[in-house]
Amino acid sequence: MFEARVALIRYHPKIVAVTGSVGKTSAKDAIFCALAPFFSVRKSEKSYNSDLGIPLTILGLTNPVRNPFFWLEALVVGAFRAVWPKKRLQWFVLEVGAGEPGDIKKFADILSPDIAVITRFAEVPVHVEFFPSPEAVISEKRELARSVKAGGVLVLGSDDMKVSALKQDFPDRRAVLYGNSASAAVRGSDYAIAYETRENRAFPVGIRFNIHIGHHSFPIMLNDVLGEHLIQPILAAFGVASALHLDLSRVAKAFEQFSSAPGRMRLIQGVNDSLIIDDSYNASPVAVREALIALGSLDVEGRKMAILGGMAELGVFGPGEHRKIGALAAHSCSELVVVGKLAEEIKVGALSSGMSTACIRAFKTSKEAAHTVACDIRAGDVVLVKGSQSARMEHIVKTLMRDKTRAGELLVRQEREWRNK
Repeated sequence: MFEARVALIRYHPKIVAVTGSVGKTSAKDAIFCALAPFFSVRKSEKSYNSDLGIPLTILGLTNPVRNPFFWLEALVVGAFRAVWPKKRLQWFVLEVGAGEPGDIKKFADILSPDIAVITRFAEVPVHVEFFPSPEAVISEKRELARSVKAGGVLVLGSDDMKVSALKQDFPDRRAVLYGNSASAAVRGSDYAIAYETRENRAFPVGIRFNIHIGHHSFPIMLNDVLGEHLIQPILAAFGVASALHLDLSRVAKAFEQFSSAPGRMRLIQGVNDSLIIDDSYNASPVAVREALIALGSLDVEGRKMAILGGMAELGVFGPGEHRKIGALAAHSCSELVVVGKLAEEIKVGALSSGMSTACIRAFKTSKEAAHTVACDIRAGDVVLVKGSQSARMEHIVKTLMRDKTRAGELLVRQEREWRNK
């Protein structure tokens, strides 16, 4: 971290810092897409948002993982780049997470961002088991808003009242609100799923929506993703661009080539002419609900199947939150598959909400589930795959996808160190 601090002091780059309980990585990627046509900019890779990932991003280094020789090399190269950077950058877009108390406060004052983007808080956020309460998680994330430098900007998700309230809590900061509410300066509307007919069956191929800023509107089409909640990261990006007075038509054009990160509601062709909704990167109660709502909203002829792993790091809130997910799944899908011990409560919730036992299957591991489900996939089926990182749900996606040679390109956790675990 010392080397990263030296680099920031020496070169004074401008910083967009992103936090929240859900949608941080997608917002970070979208903001990078919006800024890239105008500036030299670097973003956090994947979800590197910790006291390891943030310094690596600032110094332009890759994660040495557990190799001590790579760590030694990283320290030497990092020291050199702190003084003589490989490339002078105008902006960093950094994701900032809160795994335990003090995480954001530790980074906030060091980063002193020019723009802080706060996406959404959750009633029961991930990592809550390491905090005294959900409110303590929110308090930690508020530290990022407090640290914005004088003359800086808060870009706030207006659909969450606890987030939008930060505008009043920090009246000396300029605030840009984004969301679907009427109070938002950057507003989304007209969400629709785009379909394509293949072999006489309709499959979703992406989403369409409009973005409104003042008197201007911009149509956006995102290919190979699904979910109304994916509007929010794009709105956040337009909020940042609006705060910087960028050419918004040029920003809209940049999103013609935008792709959601692997494992985040990506649409992947499956075996037997099926379709996979790959949301396997991680899971929190808010994110799983949004994914199930997206699955339930589809107009398709085949079955809607949800394959759900457990949601980790919820502490005492875990059992109740899993049962709530099960209740929603009972009304969002026709077939439910649960994976792992944590997910057993999902089955309980689905049964209590009227789902038939015959429509629910349970497996101990993702690999066990993958091989069994693969034999059952039919033409026209749509399969949602989601679970926490520890559930390793990417194994299921890889088994179900049609073109397995593209796994390294399309799926999460395909690096050697992950495959060997």
